[in-house]
Amino acid sequence: MFSVTSILRVTAKDIYHYIVSIIAISLFVSISLIPFVLFLPWQLAIVYMLVVGGPVFFGASVCVESMLVDKKKSVNS
Repeated sequence: MFSVTSILRVTAKDIYHYIVSIIAISLFVSISLIPFVLFLPWQLAIVYMLVVGGPVFFGASVCVESMLVDKKKSVNS
């Protein structure tokens, strides 16, 4: 049988992996959007966030959801 300590280690390792992956995805989204939003006029920044930010946020949310649900299939299918 598995001991409680070994189960907690595996669970903590999985949670740490998920947290690091979610932080990496969040940083990628922020790095790809923030510079353009800061240096564009506010009207263009809003349009940029809608046109470019929408698909980026959707892709990031699909990646995080598939990682948390632990799907074994591709994101495209």
